[in-house]
Amino acid sequence: MKLIKLLAITFFAVMMFSSCTTTSNMYYWGPVSDNVTKYEKSAYNYYKYQSPESICKLIETYQEIIVKCKADEKMIPPGICAEFGYILLNPENEAYFNENATKSQKKMMEGIVFLEYGKQMIEKEIALYPEARHFLEPVIKRITRDNEED
Repeated sequence: MKLIKLLAITFFAVMMFSSCTTTSNMYYWGPVSDNVTKYEKSAYNYYKYQSPESICKLIETYQEIIVKCKADEKMIPPGICAEFGYILLNPENEAYFNENATKSQKKMMEGIVFLEYGKQMIEKEIALYPEARHFLEPVIKRITRDNEED
């Protein structure tokens, strides 16, 4: 009886302490402040205001997430590359960025051709998440077709 009681107490203690450990997130969504990630805040502001400043901030956030994930060897969250690519493919966004970005934002994107990088991001999304191929291949075909017409 004592053995069963001891096993039960030991099992309970192990279960109690194992539930106290923190888990490492598989994905990085940007720094967190006030329980909101930078990605959530930037995306919300972009979709709510559609201002040049919000576009610049969102582009900066996407690039930070991709660079940080690579440096920390974490997976880029699903949809990030596709969204980023789609934003970069819009010529108006490139113009807004070039006119309104801060010096640090411009430095971060220095040497990057938005159209080419946007296509690379969509292709990266397909490579990371093959199930996205069905949705993203038509986008790549449209981009290729539009570029051939120009």
